[in-house]
Amino acid sequence: MAGEVDLVDDGPEVVDELVFTTKAKDRPQESERIRLVIDGVAYYAVKHKKTPEILAQLSRAAARQAKLPDQIWAVMEFLDQVVEEESAVRLRARYDDPADDFGLEDLFDIMEKLAKKLSPAGQASKGPAPARRRRR
Repeated sequence: MAGEVDLVDDGPEVVDELVFTTKAKDRPQESERIRLVIDGVAYYAVKHKKTPEILAQLSRAAARQAKLPDQIWAVMEFLDQVVEEESAVRLRARYDDPADDFGLEDLFDIMEKLAKKLSPAGQASKGPAPARRRRR
């Protein structure tokens, strides 16, 4: 790995329970490009192997009851981590433009729908769940 340093012979002895070995995860290795359209213009998001972790991290900060700075941080982090760079730049420019009505609530809506699409549960869904019968 980049930046690895052999620390085995340096410093104090390491106890066995502090020696770790990482294992390959059962995650898709390929990135999936997702196209979305906002006001007639195409933008792109990317699902990659770390997307579930990113979504989990952002979900709490993006909650509607979270403080405004936390919400803004979550949306901007989402743009940085999930939306392709060119698309993120264009969305930020729209958000920052005082003459554009595109605002935080629009970014939240986009983020929520993309998060559903990118989550493992969202991918498995093929439509609405069938209605359940009521018991008498």
